[in-house]
Formats: sequence, structure tokens, C-alpha cells
Amino acid sequence: AVQGFGARACVTAPLLGEGGHALGSLCVIDYAARAWTPADVEALGDLAQAAAAEITLRAAYDVQARERARLRTLYD
Repeated sequence: AVQGFGARACVTAPLLGEGGHALGSLCVIDYAARAWTPADVEALGDLAQAAAAEITLRAAYDVQARERARLRTLYD
């Protein structure tokens, strides 16, 4: 699939939620052939962890917002 974009190099890291559930993946592509360094892969892993944490936090916020709205309808 990446070749269809003309990419010559690709590295991915999983986006894992709580309990190790897969949320998706974070992918970096380059249009020039290259070898990814261990530092590149480590940095991508750090970014993937940050993205997964943000996704998890936003999902928790949405659950709380829906619950607050539900409770408001009960007490209004």
C-alpha cells in the first residue's frame, strides 16, 4: 500500500491502549530509500506512546462528558 504513494522507506509503531489493546499504528514514510536508525525507531515508539495516551484520555473525557450530560437530564 505504501508503494502506491511512491514511498521508498517505511517504519511503523503500534498504538496500544490500556491492556495492550491495539488502537492502530503510527507510520512514517520517506520518498528516499533509507535505513532507519535505532534512534529513529525509538523516537517513533515514544511518539506512538504519546499518541495512544492522548487517544485514551480523549475517549475517557468523552465518556465522562456523556455521563455528565445524562446526569444533568436526571436532575434538571
